[in-house]
Amino acid sequence: MTVEKTLHGPTTVSRADTVKANPAAPPDEYLIPENAKAAPAVSDLYENFNVRPNGWTDIVTLTFTFSRPVRNPRLHIAGTGGSAGYEGDREDYWSGLRLSGGEPSTPTFSKVAGFPGFEVTDSEIVPADVIPGLEPTCGVIYMCGTAQVNGTLTSFSVDLRARNVRLTGPAGDPFMWGVFRVTLEEDDSDAPGSYGAASHAVSDLRIGDAVTADNQQTVSFAPRRTDGSDNGEPAQWLRDDAFQRVTPGRRIRLRVPVDSPSAATLAGWVDFDRDGHFDRGELARTGVGERDRGAALTWDVPRGARSGQTWLRLRLAHDARQVTQPKGWAATGEVEDHQIALDVRNAPKRAYRHRHYRKL
Repeated sequence: MTVEKTLHGPTTVSRADTVKANPAAPPDEYLIPENAKAAPAVSDLYENFNVRPNGWTDIVTLTFTFSRPVRNPRLHIAGTGGSAGYEGDREDYWSGLRLSGGEPSTPTFSKVAGFPGFEVTDSEIVPADVIPGLEPTCGVIYMCGTAQVNGTLTSFSVDLRARNVRLTGPAGDPFMWGVFRVTLEEDDSDAPGSYGAASHAVSDLRIGDAVTADNQQTVSFAPRRTDGSDNGEPAQWLRDDAFQRVTPGRRIRLRVPVDSPSAATLAGWVDFDRDGHFDRGELARTGVGERDRGAALTWDVPRGARSGQTWLRLRLAHDARQVTQPKGWAATGEVEDHQIALDVRNAPKRAYRHRHYRKL
């Protein structure tokens, strides 16, 4: 993700920091995920903007652009606002945020958490009531909360605005902090832990009918799994007999429904020997073309295949390199784990017909 800043009027950025990820950051009651402050951030100090006493001023337009489409990114706002004062004079700068653009279209806001003293509408986050001297949020004049930016997007833009609240006379040069973080929806594996964890950022790719976001209460810095509650999907498209009468040394083929607006790679692993791991010889991969609605995976059934309950893992991503292994991160797509019944049959013996020749 990149962030482009377009300053309005005479506004300057006197300090611009990229805050690195910090897994040890404390939880924040106004944010969901609760440890969203552990994610990277942009933190800017804006100065020299025009001040409209007791009115609004546009400060900067921030455009967040993603290398691949993402679904429903969450915008986390903390420490955004300003207050100046000396010798009894005081001016507060309450912050406001307005959605002003997006690709492929302008999205909408929805409130996820926080924003005490503010209203969240489809297009704005603004103070509910501007009262001089009031400390509306987080104990000071700052906006704090989590808003979802609804849609599957390659970019979105917000206008950061300042509402001047002049309590007495001018209180010095204006300034406003802007601190923003973005986290993404994540789809996680749910096979037992021995198979390893796989996680994908939810994008414009999917397997089956839908992608369900997992583990939305916390940000993770390693791939993770769910508790296995996502196993209702197989009944919708995975045939009961897909892995029945499997014969070692022969091939099996599985048709997988996908939605792929652009080229992608589908990978699948079957734990044929039921040892609790996905091995290299248990992998099948295929390319998925633009706007394809399905793809076929073909496995060569290994000699060690055994009958019984086992696991199938499917991974779909734009970058083929991110699905060469059954575990790990992928920047797009989905992972699906399904428990399946494997019925292994030995190959039938060939019957030879003996011919008898008569000597002349």
